[in-house]
Amino acid sequence: MLGGFLRDWEFWCSDVLESHISYPTVAFFRSQHQKQSWVSALACLLDLSALIEVGIEGIPSWQAHVTFAIARHTAVDLAQVFRVPMKAGEDRLSDAEFDQMRNHLAIVGVRLIDTPDSRERLRAMRRSYEPYLCGLSRLLMMPLPPWWNERSPKDNWQTSPRGLADAHF
Repeated sequence: MLGGFLRDWEFWCSDVLESHISYPTVAFFRSQHQKQSWVSALACLLDLSALIEVGIEGIPSWQAHVTFAIARHTAVDLAQVFRVPMKAGEDRLSDAEFDQMRNHLAIVGVRLIDTPDSRERLRAMRRSYEPYLCGLSRLLMMPLPPWWNERSPKDNWQTSPRGLADAHF
């Protein structure tokens, strides 16, 4: 099931890469919703693929490895097409946030492989794509999502004023 999900996103990455290289202006188009962008989707995909590749008990890592490769290729090539300056951004996953995420995932039965080597491998993988994502994020003014939220984010439909539609009847 997860393999099929990652495979679908692998195809999405190749579509984004092809369309944005062929028609660079498309990269600047925004979603109609404030919290949605192709840059944040790409970041989430890279984060998830890296986490799976480093190790989650019971989840094979091959598809995550392949998906990570095309997603990273997409981020790097598009950063080069747009000539974004490469500066390291702020760390989106501190050790404390990783610990918190690991604990919450364990509560729902998802067990991360957590060793000093696995943490360093995750850091190294993140260093291979985050500067490109940060550059794209700054250029396109599309914020990157955090790895972990303390509060559950609201969906777009939950942010509209309640009762506003009923007030006019």
